[in-house]
Amino acid sequence: MKKTGVFISILSLAFTGAVLSANAQIGIFEGSMDIDNGRLGAAGSASYDAATDTYTVNGSGDDVWNEADAFHFVYKQWNGDFVLEATVGVSGGLATQDWIKAMLMARQDLTPGAVNTCTRVRRDGQYSMQWRTVANDTNSKGSTASDKRPVGLNGARHRFERVGNTFNCLYLDANGNWVLVDSHDVPMTDPIYVGLGVTAHDTGQIATGTFTNVVLKGAQSAASDWQLYK
Repeated sequence: MKKTGVFISILSLAFTGAVLSANAQIGIFEGSMDIDNGRLGAAGSASYDAATDTYTVNGSGDDVWNEADAFHFVYKQWNGDFVLEATVGVSGGLATQDWIKAMLMARQDLTPGAVNTCTRVRRDGQYSMQWRTVANDTNSKGSTASDKRPVGLNGARHRFERVGNTFNCLYLDANGNWVLVDSHDVPMTDPIYVGLGVTAHDTGQIATGTFTNVVLKGAQSAASDWQLYK
């Protein structure tokens, strides 16, 4: 009976397009997997260096956008509010590809078309937020307005928060203040999946995200610490 249950579970993941990697526990996270909408092209991977407190995530995939996603995800199942902080950098992929991105992400589940929202850091350091509020629906996708996206934050300290159904995207400025870039409501039902993601924005290529000094904890309101980015 146990073997049958495992077989059914694997089949279920295969049909959703989610592909498990060989990795299990990685640092504070419970698992690591390629989420594949059929446009992945190369296997991703992830590792953790305890000496430097750094997660290295390698991801392929054409994008995290539209009605389904293709990327590598390092995740932890979570209930309730949270604060996820990390110093985030991204590199690799094709030199001509501007939209490779490293992400701090929350997803309803591990299927390619899941409701989700995330921060995103491009190679040029453009920093913003994006979301899908309806599963498998390209029309519910959205992102931070271009005039609110700061640039030059590839390697900066980022913060991603959940307070109820509201998600906040912040970065740490040169004066040590948390600056709010964007905030958006994305309804999700517990449990959800929280973690680190990387997409090469190019099928078959590999981009690399580094996430250093990662902190994941229950959220407390930090509104008094924010200075709205303008």
